[in-house]
Formats: sequence, C-alpha cells, structure tokens
Amino acid sequence: MIVIVDEDVIQLSAWAVELRCRGYEVDFIDTASAAYTRLSGVADDDIDLVLIDVMLADLTDPSSGRYSRGDTSDYSLTGVSLLDDLCDANEKVFPTHAAFLSMATSRPILEAVQNAARKHSVPFLRKSQFADPFEFGNAVEAIIQERQGNARTDT
Repeated sequence: MIVIVDEDVIQLSAWAVELRCRGYEVDFIDTASAAYTRLSGVADDDIDLVLIDVMLADLTDPSSGRYSRGDTSDYSLTGVSLLDDLCDANEKVFPTHAAFLSMATSRPILEAVQNAARKHSVPFLRKSQFADPFEFGNAVEAIIQERQGNARTDT
C-alpha cells in the first residue's frame, strides 16, 4: 500500500489513479494528526511507501496539538515534524518507508526539507518535477524498488 499524506486529495487524484493502474493500493490521509495516529503503529509488511507532503495544514483544530501553526513554521514544515515523530514511534517502518513530497518554492523551506531528507536518508520529490502522472508513477516505483532491494541486501 502507498499512503499519501496530503490535504490536496483532488489535486493528486490522477497520480493515485496511475499508482492503482500499476497494481498498488493507494490511500490518502489528509492531516498530520490522522497520519500519526494511523502510521505510528503500522506494520512493515503493510506499507510500500508513505509520501508525506511537507506543507501540510492541519486545520481540524489549528490551535492545539503537535502540528499547530506555531509548532510547524506556519504549516510550512508540518511533514518534517510528522516524519520526525513517526521515526521515534515506529523505527521498523520509518524513515525507510517514507519520502517527502512538496510544491514549496521558498528557499528557506526547500533548504529545511533537503536537510531533513538528508538527515533521514529519504527521497524528496518536488510536485513540479512531474509533467504527468506516468512520470510520478515511475519515480514512486523506483523508490519502492530501491528500498526493497536495500532491504534484501540488509538481511
């Protein structure tokens, strides 16, 4: 299963269709809080990849919780905080099953995400780099295949 943590479900629906056509089950989670609740205890065998949008607004209760506006640099780094938390909660799955996804163009945000991607050794996909869903599907499959290849050589 591929899980996409992003509040822009409609915008990414064509990408999800492409992944489903390739045989993957795809599920969306639209807030960081819901993603943490669901993924903090997920089993390794249940997840192929979790794509985490970096600029993830969690507006269900904007004044409280770990992923509030004040705790996530005005929501611009929510995905980074989420991955940090998932790594602490579920070391068997994270960070190896994760990748960052973003439409960010601001240099400070891009630098922060690139630093977090290096820290966790996870790919960073920029939404703008894909001309169509097919290119996105190829990139996601390459990440999954690389991770699976690394898992086989680690055992």
